[in-house]
Amino acid sequence: MIAALAVALLFSSVSVVLSQQTPSPQALSQLSTPKQFDLNTITCGDFLNLSLSDRGYLLMLYVGYASAKSGRTKFVTADLRARGQKLTDYCASSPQTKMFTAVGKVANS
Repeated sequence: MIAALAVALLFSSVSVVLSQQTPSPQALSQLSTPKQFDLNTITCGDFLNLSLSDRGYLLMLYVGYASAKSGRTKFVTADLRARGQKLTDYCASSPQTKMFTAVGKVANS
């Protein structure tokens, strides 16, 4: 549970840096309730029904996973935003698709 909270805090910090905004008290209170996701079963529809902060956490996780598989160690925040938008658009048109499949299709497009 501590590890999950640490990961949540790390991703929250990344999203704050990317957005250059101070987190709201509501956003900080969400960190006190760690959530668990099964990356093998989550669908695009599930992804779209998450809060924006949880979507950001999962997006960072999937981008990190895809980057590790391909050996990439660098990314540009503008690219991350663009990939996030492409993934969201793809998911809106294919809500039953598993996220790993969607990430692969977006990464290869």
